Amino acid sequence: MKTLLSLTRSQERGTVLIVALIMLLLLTMLGVSAMRGTTMEERMAGNMRDQSVAFQAAEAALREGEGWLAPLAVQPSPCLTLTAGCSVFAAGVLPDLSSQTDAWWATNGQTYSGQIAEVAALPRFVREEVGFLPDNLDLNRPSTGRMVYRITARGTGQTNDSVVILQTTYAKRFN
Repeated sequence: MKTLLSLTRSQERGTVLIVALIMLLLLTMLGVSAMRGTTMEERMAGNMRDQSVAFQAAEAALREGEGWLAPLAVQPSPCLTLTAGCSVFAAGVLPDLSSQTDAWWATNGQTYSGQIAEVAALPRFVREEVGFLPDNLDLNRPSTGRMVYRITARGTGQTNDSVVILQTTYAKRFN
């Protein structure tokens, strides 16, 4: 006749195996979930870095566009049509720049002259003459004032999927 202790041990053997397998399954699910979260965070950090590189590239192109205007003593003549290689476009010549393709920017934009590491393509920019801003509002006498320009730059990150378009307004007084 079996004792009570031997019956209890034989009944427990199968239960321990099932509990151990369930715990192993839960730990596996927890590990897989943690790996997915880490992978997603790594992708988000990479995308943020790519966006930051694109922003910095566009910012560098804006500064170059402003830097070209700064030393000029004579007002440049604006292009009246969409012409490749134009330094300054007249008001109303440029289309909506936020929706233009890579090819449009390659044809009509000026390429940043410096070197930027880790970008898919060097940034490009265009200058547009916006108008004259008089120093006073008296219509009876000729006024001095400043010409206002809009500079728009397009930068990419490490891939062409990350694009930043920045725009600035620059006022210049000519002699």
